Formats: sequence, structure tokens, C-alpha cells
Amino acid sequence: SLSGWGFLRIFSIVEGDGILSLDSSLDYESFSDSDSNNDYQLTVTAEDDAGNTNTQDITVTIDDVNESPTFDTSSLGSVSEDATNGDNVDNVDANVGGDADEGVSYALNNGGSAFDIDNSGQITVVDASQIDYESSQSISVTVEASEVSATNTKDSTINVNDVNEAPTGSDNTVTIDEDNN
Repeated sequence: SLSGWGFLRIFSIVEGDGILSLDSSLDYESFSDSDSNNDYQLTVTAEDDAGNTNTQDITVTIDDVNESPTFDTSSLGSVSEDATNGDNVDNVDANVGGDADEGVSYALNNGGSAFDIDNSGQITVVDASQIDYESSQSISVTVEASEVSATNTKDSTINVNDVNEAPTGSDNTVTIDEDNN
């Protein structure tokens, strides 16, 4: 049998062979042990056919693993085609082990040279000449979030908003003879 502080839904003993098994997943960042240190103190009691018992205290320690960052946002923002260099587009949040942005670094793969991302996840315009609604109504980007040795990527789209642009033209002089048909 198995006893311990509320762990009967987490651990169990396989009857007959005494193997301790895990009945639910554990998450280092969401500990559920009594003193919040990810050490689970259990007592295993074995009984033979004659009714003799013996107990053994066991400590199960849950170690942290390096998890790949996950993205908290499902889509990126939009940018007007008249944006200027330095304009903010959106802020990407990646989560590692329950602590958003803790030790996460970012990179922007593809998306041309129109945008850049800093280590806080802020996407900014770096080449506004690449943003033109009439050429493309959206720009595909891949955001990469890394933490220690784990990396995750997210493909997304930045929509380009149309702006009513003033007409352009050039000054031309045309000379026509009056007798030319």
C-alpha cells in the first residue's frame, strides 16, 4: 500500500510486484507537494501472506527539464503601409515553464527585411520601403523563441493596412503644332 500527503491520485503501487507508478503528469513549475519543493515523501507498506508488514519511506524528486518555449499569442498585429522605421508592430510573448519571457531570446526568420524583433519580443519596422499594400496585403514571418537549448518557431502573418495615398504625377510639357493633324 501507499501513503503520503495527498499523492494517492499521483502515484500508485502495482499490486503483486510493488512497482511505484505515476498516475498523472507532473510539472515542475506547478508543484503539488506539501512543502512546495517538488519532493514527494511517500511511505510504502508491504505485507506478506502471513500478515507481516514492513514499511519503507521513499522520496520522489521531480527535476526541472528545459522545455521549448510556447507562444501565448495566436496572431501578430498589423502595420499601415505608411509606417516609418522604428514603428512598433506587435509584441510576441513566449512562455517557458510558466514564466513568460524568462530567459527567452527572439529572432525573426523570413519576412524580408521590413521587420526586426528584439529580445523582449517587440517587433518593429526597420525598412518601411518594404511595406506596400498595393504590392502585398500581408507579410509572412517566422518568429523563433529560444531558451538555453530549446527552440520553438511560430509562422504568422503581419497584415498590411491600406492608406489613401495622394496621387502622384510628373510635370510634362507637350508642344503641338496647330497645323498637325
